[in-house]
Amino acid sequence: PQIEPQKENDKMEYVKVNPDSTVDVTALKEALNPAVSVVSVMHVNNETGAINGLSEIAELKNKFNFLFHSDAVQSIGKIKTDVKELGLDALSASAHKFHGPKGVGFAYVKNQTPMQALIFGGAQERKRRGGTENVAAIVGMAEAVRILSEEMEEQLAQVEKINKHFTEALRSDFKDVKINSSANSIPHILSITFPDEFYNGEAEEMLMFLDVNGVAVSYGAACSSGALAPSHVMLAMGLSEEDARGTIRFSFSHFNTVEEVDYCLNVLKQLDLKFHK
Repeated sequence: PQIEPQKENDKMEYVKVNPDSTVDVTALKEALNPAVSVVSVMHVNNETGAINGLSEIAELKNKFNFLFHSDAVQSIGKIKTDVKELGLDALSASAHKFHGPKGVGFAYVKNQTPMQALIFGGAQERKRRGGTENVAAIVGMAEAVRILSEEMEEQLAQVEKINKHFTEALRSDFKDVKINSSANSIPHILSITFPDEFYNGEAEEMLMFLDVNGVAVSYGAACSSGALAPSHVMLAMGLSEEDARGTIRFSFSHFNTVEEVDYCLNVLKQLDLKFHK
């Protein structure tokens, strides 16, 4: 079935998050009413790695009768993602996040879930998406999924090992470093807040130093007018603007090694010396 086009009085409402960046389910309950048609919650937060309790949210569907979608870009291939267990009506994912080709992804849409085409044209894909399919990329994505189905547990164990090594070294070697990623997070993402004293108020220079030394990290926010804006995720979690500016995200995969982590730690030590000569 086709969903009705958006009306002028339709609106989107955001609910607050907990200090670990997961959706506040109590706040979500308070925001729900019979007029709510769709609830969309990311499975894993892309800045902290926090895992949202989708199955708990899905239980609310019995009372409020909404359609439930999840952005699973950060969870597919990293942790078990079962649409039935999670109670989802729709899910979206991107291949490049599980080492498939860039520019291709997939959507799961439960039978009888209403939807409207985004790209109009030919009748292929049951009129849901016009245009010629990128067959090579789709086959590559399917192969990446096949490999993951066989190796995900082994890959997860490798990433957990790397994350633990990095986390323990950070806590040991750097004073007042705050780790924002909680125990309820995937090990592939680690959000770290460095105190202002560490980078001497030069957050952008800290990123540039890591980059030129071969360490790729993410600030988690866009640049605006030449100045780094603090991450909206960190601010929503309750961090001050100062702490949000000193927060960067480290990402790991099973292709990383302990030796690479040690190199990164050494670069951080050089950065510390750079600002405190």
